[in-house]
Amino acid sequence: MIKCGKEEVNEELDKEIEVVEKKVKKKVPVVEKLNNLKQKNESFVNELKTVAVNDNVPSRIYHCKKCKTDYNLRKSYMRHIGLTCERRRSKAKLLLQSVEKMEAKTNLKPQIKNETTDSIKPHINKTNGSLFKKQPVPKKSGSNYRTCKICRKQFSTKYTLARHIRTLECSLKRKQLAGGSMPRRQKLKTH
Repeated sequence: MIKCGKEEVNEELDKEIEVVEKKVKKKVPVVEKLNNLKQKNESFVNELKTVAVNDNVPSRIYHCKKCKTDYNLRKSYMRHIGLTCERRRSKAKLLLQSVEKMEAKTNLKPQIKNETTDSIKPHINKTNGSLFKKQPVPKKSGSNYRTCKICRKQFSTKYTLARHIRTLECSLKRKQLAGGSMPRRQKLKTH
């Protein structure tokens, strides 16, 4: 077997190369499969990270100190602070602020010619906290009310009675209008 010819050496090398290639071919597919799995796993992890960022997964919990509630999302916490928690201030503070706003307005007209706008104090309704430029007329039966001659409804001012008649709120006048009703002045104008 020991021959010094080039052909014999080449044949032996070819045989050894074939043996090595067979061994390597058996190992290479396993290594390639492992590398492919690793790449797929890394891409899957990256996808999970992007989905977690895009789905507003909370990174922290927001805690309200006033009412001791927890919120997962910042926008929910901010909505709570703006709408719920801040509006729980006492009614006295709110009334005081509204009176100050009313006094700050310069469009108050004096009731008597000698009075100035500084001396007029707005009236605060005790039931709902709304402000009026002057105290409203209390509801009483008697001469303070104007009565509609058609439907016998009572109105506190002559202006509301006139509006009632103009907008045809009375049931008798509605029948004269071909079945239509005019609850607002604009509807009457369009008619």
